[in-house]
Order: sequence, then C-alpha cells, then structure tokens
Amino acid sequence: MGLEGPGWRVDVAPPRRLAARAQLLIENLFDQSHIEFVHPSTLGNAAARPDPIATEMVETETRFSVWRTVPPMAADDSSRAVFDGLGDYLMARIRVELLGVSLVNSVGSQTFNATADGQMLDLLGEMNFLHGVTPETATSTHYFTAAARNFARDADGISAALMARNDGVVDQDIAVLEAVERHLDALGDVRAEVTFASDAGAMQVRRRMERILTQDGLVRAA
Repeated sequence: MGLEGPGWRVDVAPPRRLAARAQLLIENLFDQSHIEFVHPSTLGNAAARPDPIATEMVETETRFSVWRTVPPMAADDSSRAVFDGLGDYLMARIRVELLGVSLVNSVGSQTFNATADGQMLDLLGEMNFLHGVTPETATSTHYFTAAARNFARDADGISAALMARNDGVVDQDIAVLEAVERHLDALGDVRAEVTFASDAGAMQVRRRMERILTQDGLVRAA
C-alpha cells in the first residue's frame, strides 16, 4: 500500500507475526554483521560493498543510533535513474535508529553526490525502513514494516522492488529468529552468551531498552 506525505512516499507492508520475543527482533535490526549470512539472496549487493570507513554511535535522551559511512562508488545507470542530479560518484550514510521501545529505523540511508576521494557534497535523497515491534506475549511479536523515501516518489516500479525485497528480508529474519527462540526455550540460561565487537550496537540497544523499561517501572532493576 502506497501513501503520500509532504515530500515523501510511504509504502506499507502487511503485518507479520513472529514466534520470538520482541527483544530478539530489535537486537537483530542493530546487528549488521548478520546480513551476509542471513540475507545473501536479498541484500547480497549491500553485503558485497566495501566495509564502511566510519561507524559512529549517537545517543541522546530520546534516540539511539548507529551510523555507518559507505565509501564513494562510481555512479551507474541504475543510480542515475533513481537520483536526479547525480554526478560521477555517490556516497551513503546508513543508520539504524531506535526511535522508541517499539519503533526502529533500519536501515535508513542518506545518499550524497561525492568526489572520488570521499568528500560528500549535496544530499540527493533519504530513505527510511521503519519497523514497528509490538510484543504479543513473552515469546511472540507483532511485526510491522514500511519504507519511506523522498526521491523518485512517482516511481511505482521502485516501490514494488523495494517491498518485494523487504518481504524476502523479513521472511529470512523471521526464520532465523524463530529458530533462535526455540533454542532459548530449550536451553534457558545454561550457556554463557558470547559477544563480539560487531555486536556493539545490539548490546548498546539492549542496555538502553533495559534502562528505559526500568525507569518506566515495567521491569525491576537487577
């Protein structure tokens, strides 16, 4: 379903049900290292890009976000068809952002004209992939997704392609997260959790969620 807002196009996907706890879904949205393993067929091009040259975590009272900067890429015909005024190179800043305990923007992007040596110039367009996360029970979740962009707003083909890819990504995430939930149910806390440097964003968002819920009196402090 396509919706129009001031300067934006919003495409909304049908709601889904996830047989796993909401926290697993939120942490997964902040775990960019899983893309090449879970989404090779749907996000393969994104996974194959060079590693971002910079990662920055930004935390304020109301938001937590992880920003990554993608190195300059030569513009091609498909990019020119999407972005008016595109020059020889483009760069992107990609963010995952916790907007509240039930809303995540993952992976939002800002695309810029750029120089070959990595200087960002004018902003060409922005996109947000919005994820609404509503717990149903302690181990099940209602999952809502939408895509919003402020460029190529009349291009129905782009919307169709984005939503088809979104459906595939969600299918893959649901399959993995439900498998993880089954193991959590079976094993409980008998194994110590192992984390790596690539888990920094997911661990930070876990701590932030715990802090918010404790402050709101929804859980007891440890």
